[in-house]
Amino acid sequence: MDTAQGSRLLSEVGGESLEEILGSLRTAYHHATTVEGNASINYRSKTTGIAELDEIVTRHFQSTKIGGLSITGRYLPLVYKIASTLVSSPNNKAVIIIDYEGRFEALRLKCSTADLDHIYVLQPAESARDQIRDIIADIESYMVYDPEAKQSSDRELWGTIAIGGTGGGDVSAGWKGWLHVDREQVQPFPSDITLNEALQQREERQKAVDAAGWQASSAWGDFIFHED
Repeated sequence: MDTAQGSRLLSEVGGESLEEILGSLRTAYHHATTVEGNASINYRSKTTGIAELDEIVTRHFQSTKIGGLSITGRYLPLVYKIASTLVSSPNNKAVIIIDYEGRFEALRLKCSTADLDHIYVLQPAESARDQIRDIIADIESYMVYDPEAKQSSDRELWGTIAIGGTGGGDVSAGWKGWLHVDREQVQPFPSDITLNEALQQREERQKAVDAAGWQASSAWGDFIFHED
């Protein structure tokens, strides 16, 4: 099994047995393939460590009874934010990234080198976009047989983030989702501003543009975040 970044998967984490961990991965797959409207009512919401986002995910689940976080738009900054937050103190989790698009860049993660070792990136072939079962089987094999799999045993396995593909993770990011990410809007110049006034304010406006973050929007709430 290929790993673009990181070197370990988990054999036994946070008191959970290997069977329980693999069971959670199968549950994630089952959720992704459940017919809409028949999602399991036993879903247990996972927190990301980002309070505003967790509140939105909770409201979404309470309203729809559909678990998980599905992100669309310019979703990679939020993926980096979630992964970095989860593996850093005080969360100290381990995370699996299934990157179907091959666009995940470890350099954009805001976590220490030591924490980076607990983010495991799998990049399945283009033809494997719909083969979640096979990918989970690869993860099982790595967990059971690779000697490096025990080196992260002091961390809890949080779950999976799937980029592209057809879902299958606790967080899925792709062309379809209920949380939309885009650049934070900067207040435009007033319609009656003169050219000279606009030129005088150009520097301040550029600072505002440079300082702008990202906006995540949904029917269940919005929030602004920065990658730093």
